[in-house]
Amino acid sequence: MTDPDTGLHAGSPAFPTTHGSIVCAAREPQSDAGRTSLQKLMEAYWRPVYVYIRTAWSRPNEDAKDLTQEFLARMIDGSVLHRADPSKGRFRGYLKGALRNFLMDVEKTASRQKRGGGASVLSFDAGPLPEPEAGASPDEVFDREWAATLVRDATAELARRLKADGRAVCWRVFERYESPPAGSPELSYGEVGALLGLPAGEVKAHLTYARLVLRKILRERVADTVRSAAMSASVA
Repeated sequence: MTDPDTGLHAGSPAFPTTHGSIVCAAREPQSDAGRTSLQKLMEAYWRPVYVYIRTAWSRPNEDAKDLTQEFLARMIDGSVLHRADPSKGRFRGYLKGALRNFLMDVEKTASRQKRGGGASVLSFDAGPLPEPEAGASPDEVFDREWAATLVRDATAELARRLKADGRAVCWRVFERYESPPAGSPELSYGEVGALLGLPAGEVKAHLTYARLVLRKILRERVADTVRSAAMSASVA
């Protein structure tokens, strides 16, 4: 639910990109900055990696989990990230290419043994796992899940920040307007206000503020990121 003047993406043409500095820092996980950067990449991309593998390889869920663990282990040990060149394209595009090569190698070797003696690098208990979409390509589901992950994590951070700043009412308005209960109809500002005991004008003001904060968080989620033609070192 959006309207022209306060829509979630008003004034923002696209999702932010992953800056090359994050990828470069993640190549050195022995440092604090490297560990932080690697964690950000893992959080942003593990679900897209998983659903890409489920879609591209058409294997059972547990096999997809094993392969996701193995691919992420390669990110941790540097064999994936060290080949990424920020000057030659976006990180999302590079990662999809790395996944294609990884799966071709798996098919050739018929090996799904996890790296590190079978040790897991990721817990899969953080909510329902994404499912393949009928008729969609692996690249399409990867991009959609990446965007969904970004928005989901940013929205959780929005709730935390608004409540910490004493603006819990902004969160209640945002949650009721943007994420109504399943099956409920779209509501106007006045109808949301009636539910929350607020004038329609205040509903719009609170919603506008929350969306502005959310857009700021979306940029922050991948650290120091903005989409700009001048950022030749950006990757996404």
